[in-house]
Amino acid sequence: NGVQVYNNTIYTTNGRGAVGTLGNGKPAFSSNPPLFRNNLVVSTAPNTLGSGMTQIPFQRDYNLYFSTGGSMTGTEAHSIYNLDPKTNGLGYHGVAWPATEWTLATDSPAINGGSAILGSPATDFFGHPASLGAAPDIGAAELR
Repeated sequence: NGVQVYNNTIYTTNGRGAVGTLGNGKPAFSSNPPLFRNNLVVSTAPNTLGSGMTQIPFQRDYNLYFSTGGSMTGTEAHSIYNLDPKTNGLGYHGVAWPATEWTLATDSPAINGGSAILGSPATDFFGHPASLGAAPDIGAAELR
């Protein structure tokens, strides 16, 4: 019940930002407010979130936002703005499963930067345990 967007790595180059990429800025609503948490969002456009984010009442926090095309400000208390996420490759330009792109480097600010979400999967994108430190890492991959 309610749209929950969490523990994702989102890379957008289309200028619409993260919300424009996710359902064209029009997620389904329910009795629970939508959640946007623990996401690593990288954009080549200056507006990382896209104009739709302010129109959707997401409960947003514990995200990392980075734009290679500019900087942004925000009001999320625990989110990280304008810091390079320090992944083992920004972008993905191949066919098949990514091997190392978007995995976190050991000095990434995303490490232990997330928050626990009730009912979230026990594994990350690669099938590894989803929380190995004091808190979940931001993004789809937990540092091993």
